[in-house]
Amino acid sequence: MVKKSNRFTINFLPFDDAGFIQYSGTVSGAEVDKTQTYGQPWRMEEDYPLLERAYLAYECRVHQIVPTGDHDWVIGNIEGCHYKEEKFLENGLPNFEDLNIPLYLGRSSYVSLNDEVEIKEVKDPLSFKKS
Repeated sequence: MVKKSNRFTINFLPFDDAGFIQYSGTVSGAEVDKTQTYGQPWRMEEDYPLLERAYLAYECRVHQIVPTGDHDWVIGNIEGCHYKEEKFLENGLPNFEDLNIPLYLGRSSYVSLNDEVEIKEVKDPLSFKKS
């Protein structure tokens, strides 16, 4: 599908969709329609598939496809962006009171980044050298 259309999207889903994220990363889209099999609602927008539950999505055009053995590494240029404003603060950072972001740990495990996670703002990344 990506090779034929020369476009793809990167959809960022909330933690509640970690099962679909895992499924999408382990099943080839050449073999099955992932969204239909899993019941993930989506729509086409300007020839780009967007997942309805995504809080952020990038529209990408293929720049290069690199074969890497049993799969291809797709490198793209971002041409558009869609996001749900209510999921982000004025400064562009996620609104963790309204969004749980999944972070993949490996071995099919995810942790939820939410308002209970400690956030540290580092204005001077070299401050450790000054003490």
